[in-house]
Amino acid sequence: MPTSRIAPIAALVAGGIAAVAVGWPMWTPSPVQAVLNGAVGVTFLLTGVLLRSGDDQRGNGLRLGLAGFAWLGVWLEAYGTRPLVLVGWLFGALFVSVGAAVLLRYPEDRLVHRLHRGFVVAAFGWTVAGSFARGLFTPGPGVLAMFNIGAAVLAVLFSGLLVARLVRARGLRRQDLMPVAVAAAGAGLALGFRLVGSLLSTTSLASPLRAAEATALLAVPGGFLVAAVRRRLARAAAAEVILALERSPSVESLRDALRRALRDPLLDVYVSGLSGLAEPPASGRLAVPLLSSDGDRLGLILTDPALARNAATVRAVVGAAALVLENSRLQAGLRDRLAEVVDSRARIVEAGLTERRRLERDLHDGAQQLLFGLSMRLGTLRAYGAGQPWQAMVDHAVTDLRAAQQELRELAQGLHPALLGTAGLGPALESVASRLPLPVRLAVPARRWDPPVEAAAYFIAAEALTNAVKHARATDLTVTVADDADALRLTVTDDGIGGAEPRSVRDRVAALGGTCVVTSPPGGGTAVSVELPGSSLFVDPPGASLVVDPPGAAL
Repeated sequence: MPTSRIAPIAALVAGGIAAVAVGWPMWTPSPVQAVLNGAVGVTFLLTGVLLRSGDDQRGNGLRLGLAGFAWLGVWLEAYGTRPLVLVGWLFGALFVSVGAAVLLRYPEDRLVHRLHRGFVVAAFGWTVAGSFARGLFTPGPGVLAMFNIGAAVLAVLFSGLLVARLVRARGLRRQDLMPVAVAAAGAGLALGFRLVGSLLSTTSLASPLRAAEATALLAVPGGFLVAAVRRRLARAAAAEVILALERSPSVESLRDALRRALRDPLLDVYVSGLSGLAEPPASGRLAVPLLSSDGDRLGLILTDPALARNAATVRAVVGAAALVLENSRLQAGLRDRLAEVVDSRARIVEAGLTERRRLERDLHDGAQQLLFGLSMRLGTLRAYGAGQPWQAMVDHAVTDLRAAQQELRELAQGLHPALLGTAGLGPALESVASRLPLPVRLAVPARRWDPPVEAAAYFIAAEALTNAVKHARATDLTVTVADDADALRLTVTDDGIGGAEPRSVRDRVAALGGTCVVTSPPGGGTAVSVELPGSSLFVDPPGASLVVDPPGAAL
């Protein structure tokens, strides 16, 4: 069994045995009081053991356990012999001083204020003096009343000190201190009432007053339990920080989330590269670095120095903030790189279109013009050489030259059709459809789009139609173009054998930041649906759209 479980069980067993042993004389005449007394001692012992398991509360846990042991020793006085009575009263002095010290310094590990240290010394001295006075001598009623009144004043003063601490505390420190301070202040007041009541009331009320005092003391371990739960809930605030920053990963949202999680309305955040400040101003605030997983400094948090006592909570919250901040920076970097890749691909596409246009112009203005001039000269030669033996050779040359011109024209059209630039997407697709051996239905609005979008739609449709004719064994083809305010939607369908995967189409669409869906089940035809971002440059009047559907004839 782990040590973390053995220690509480051992404390519970040992405390129970001790409670039964020291309070044995009370079990018959006053069993309720015996049970309450034993419960106080055992719960103090158990709470001390549990508190000691925390890294920052070892000292307080040890002293709280000692207070529980001292409380059990108080009831040795029930045996009635003078030595045991004196020992019981001295255990009472130990319980008062040690318990007061723990409650006045929690959650710190030392008594910070001089007044608190003086109070602990005064309480110990007063209770020890009273114990010896009653145990070694037989003081009169006036002396006993003086000691009881002094103890009652100390009890009320103790409650006042706790309330003052609670008022001065703020943020997470107040959250930790409140349940313990409230419970302890109530126990101090109960002790004071019991001491004063023993002077003003008959002995018949002594037992109820002691029961009330023990019941109030039981609330003190409960206060520590509530504080521990609150500390764990405060650490869970790291999840709230993550959620808040995922919604809005900015410096302002980071600061606001940390202020809520750490209960510090004055917390400031300085994030490298975002806050505009290389270094925060000098101050007396607690500086907590924001570190990445690699140990790089992301920024700095300036918060309440009192949070140094809540190191575990601060580490959890700040660690969560650093994690989200680092992830947001990585995501921002990825988005920037993705944008660069998209821009680069778009530039490549644009460069390709520009090069296609240049080649088309060069072919048209260069090679085609040379071939046209040669054709004219051959025509002249054929006109003047009628009846000559070489006339047949000239006729063959003219035929070959016309075929070369046609092939060169088709090559230029494939590089970048001039019709696309002058007339638009509809006429250009009509030209493509007219050269295919299958009927093609076209539904294209008489609109113009950005040149890269028009060119992409043209080449995608041309490739899809060509693939359908060459590979899909299709008998029917349809091309539909539609647009909305900021996108062109193109759909090319055929009734072929399916199974198509046009990767080049996907690449061309992705380069422009569009979407492409290809549906091509085996034997079920192919549908290529493309959406390209880009607004219409102008819209013709309603009804001015190109719809070509020649029944049974190729276009």
